[in-house]
Amino acid sequence: MRFDLHFDLVNPTDQEARNATFDLNPSRPTSVAGPQKLLNRFLKAFLTTRGSNPLHRKDGTEFTSLVTGNVEDPADVETAVMLMVQDAYEQIRGIDQRSPWLAANERLRAADLKTFAQIGPTRFEITAELTTNSGERLIALLPFALG
Repeated sequence: MRFDLHFDLVNPTDQEARNATFDLNPSRPTSVAGPQKLLNRFLKAFLTTRGSNPLHRKDGTEFTSLVTGNVEDPADVETAVMLMVQDAYEQIRGIDQRSPWLAANERLRAADLKTFAQIGPTRFEITAELTTNSGERLIALLPFALG
């Protein structure tokens, strides 16, 4: 079994000061396997800015550009996020096909936008539902606020 490092969600009130949404906790690094490993892989693909990885320029999505961009109509956000969830899904599926050592509960069968709710003028609650090859369902919280 191969493990991955777990990245914790940074407290939302500290995210701007730390310039991070997720971070490795240096006081208690945690190894993960199974469904949590898959969830971490999906979030990494979804939240990585496309083109920012010098070794794999096609990795990531445009999600961070959406967050920092000029969105005039919040209704456009839902369609964009749905496409980005699909993009991250395809990236993870490609990795899964090249990684025969992954367990069934670490492989992605499906990823769908589950919840999209505007909870303020510029804030949204967005979740994606991931299904592993072993049939387990996971919910990924996709943090989002405009400007």
